[in-house]
Amino acid sequence: MAADNTTSILDSIKKMIGIDKDYDAFDIDIIIHINSAFSKLTQMGVGPTEGYEIDTSDNTWDEILAGNNVLSWCRTFVYLSVKMMFDPNLPGPVIGAYERQIEELTWRITVAAETDKIPVPSDSVPVTVFMWTLDANENFPPEAEYGDYGFSAITGNVFRKT
Repeated sequence: MAADNTTSILDSIKKMIGIDKDYDAFDIDIIIHINSAFSKLTQMGVGPTEGYEIDTSDNTWDEILAGNNVLSWCRTFVYLSVKMMFDPNLPGPVIGAYERQIEELTWRITVAAETDKIPVPSDSVPVTVFMWTLDANENFPPEAEYGDYGFSAITGNVFRKT
């Protein structure tokens, strides 16, 4: 029995891109695009290290997110990635908005995935993470400390000072 619309990866993505869950003419195309998005998520540190793929509507979000609500951005990331590949004839401003959202989600998911994998001792204290705006050469300012993050407004890249 297939999972319902709220937990099935395929059914929920189909709903978000405007396709009824019972209409299966594009399922193979959508599954391929979903799996491409999951490959990107694997590179960002989300899910099993060997990667993750779906093949039916029986695959659920919990299989990849394992109940981690912090990584719920992955649903939006997969949706936007599929929408961009499945419907490439979107107006230019819409494509630009989707690209900016994907870029932001990529950064947020990567940071969340990195943070989620760092063991935190029970006697730890909270720390502050700084996000610096980098110069044109993508250099950190002198006062930036090891571990701080930097953002290049020119390229959109995010860096960590090592």
